[in-house]
Amino acid sequence: MRLSTFKLWVSAGLSLLVVEFLLFVGFAIWTKTELSRMERELQDRAEKSMEENERLSREMRTVNRKLRERVTEEIILIPDGEPFEPSDLPENTEVRPADLINQFRDAVVMEDTDAEKAAAGSLRAMGVRGAKALIMAISSEPSGFMRSHLFRLLGMIPVQESLGFLQSEFGSQTEKAIQLAILDGLILHPDSSSLPLFKTALVGERDGEVRDKILEAIKSIGSGEAARVLIQEFQQASGGGRSRILKMMAGMKASPLGGFFQDLLQNSNNASFRIMSIQGLVVLGESSVIPVLESVRDNDPDEKVKEEAESAIQALQG
Repeated sequence: MRLSTFKLWVSAGLSLLVVEFLLFVGFAIWTKTELSRMERELQDRAEKSMEENERLSREMRTVNRKLRERVTEEIILIPDGEPFEPSDLPENTEVRPADLINQFRDAVVMEDTDAEKAAAGSLRAMGVRGAKALIMAISSEPSGFMRSHLFRLLGMIPVQESLGFLQSEFGSQTEKAIQLAILDGLILHPDSSSLPLFKTALVGERDGEVRDKILEAIKSIGSGEAARVLIQEFQQASGGGRSRILKMMAGMKASPLGGFFQDLLQNSNNASFRIMSIQGLVVLGESSVIPVLESVRDNDPDEKVKEEAESAIQALQG
């Protein structure tokens, strides 16, 4: 009788092992299927992002082509020559943008900072005329190193021609140094029309430095829609990436951030996040959040957060 019972227990144990093995195999198959599905979805998203980016680039290139055609009619470039000094010019001789661009190129190559700043300042003072000359120079410049300097200089000229050209080139440039230079220019030209370009670029961008520069450009726009894009990026980011994005948002004045900062202040376990949220609320300047800050001052487990809340209350009370 005891032997039969033992056999029964052994059989039951083997059956359980078989069942567990089958469950394990089934789970492994399901996991592999889910991973494949997620990979396909990610690939589909990347393909759609690339298609959208190409569409936006085509639209911008059309604008760019028209701009170039107009510039060609209005400006004549001279061949590259030796750098000139204003004292060498005859009296009442007009300095042409092309001369200044040549001087700027030579200064960059020679690492002559003073001459570079002087040429750049003169081009900026020319406004639209200087921008159009730079657009033509960039279009014919073979050196990526020099193009990045010219792009950055173009971004310093606050005219619509600069913005349109930078937007048109952003989606089509793949060299990192040029991408960063264009983004520096677009940061100096904050315009909501750039936001679709930035949102599309974020989807497929893997370089951390370029991503951070895109986020900085989004922050410079400063609109409610721009703030919502940053909130979404914060929620999807991890580690140090979240801290950098939150620091950007803490310097913005956009209405969607009020509720976001309050929620983070009351629910985040990260004391640094709570401190930056308080700083963001101070920038927004809404005294209606004082009761929330008083609660934080009285109940937060972190002394630094309490001190920050007290300082914020005093700042908001004037």
